[in-house]
Amino acid sequence: MTTQSEIEKHILDAFRFLPERLHYSEPMIARSGDSTRLDYTKGDIGIEIELDWREHEVFLLAVRLDHNRLPAGYYTAQGRVCRKHLANIARERRWLPERLDPVPASKTDPMITSALGHKGALLAYIDVLEQDWDSLW
Repeated sequence: MTTQSEIEKHILDAFRFLPERLHYSEPMIARSGDSTRLDYTKGDIGIEIELDWREHEVFLLAVRLDHNRLPAGYYTAQGRVCRKHLANIARERRWLPERLDPVPASKTDPMITSALGHKGALLAYIDVLEQDWDSLW
C-alpha cells in the first residue's frame, strides 16, 4: 500500500505546473489527522487540492482569497462562499473542454489516479477559470 507521504509527493510533483508554468505560489501545505491541503495562490485566485485520508478521496477547489490570504472558513467565510469544487463550477457554467485525456489507473493508488484526473480538468479549465474568476462568486 502506498503511504500518505508517497501519495502527497506524487501529487505535489503532478501539480508543479502551477508554480513553474502558471506563476502560482509554491504550495502551502496544511496537514491534519484526516486530511492534507495543498494551496496555490496567484493574486486573488486560490487553487486547493484536498487529500481526504479518511475517505481516500482527492478534491480540487477554487478558493476566493481574502486580501490575498486563505479564508478563515471552509465553504463560507464572513457570510460569503469562499470555496467551490471545480467540477461543480464546470457543471454550473457548462464549460466543455475540447477534450479531457483519459487518465490511466495508477498502479500504486486510486488517490493518485483521482488527482491526475483533477490535473487534466484544471489544465482544461484554467484559462476560463482565471478569466471568469470574479463572476464565479
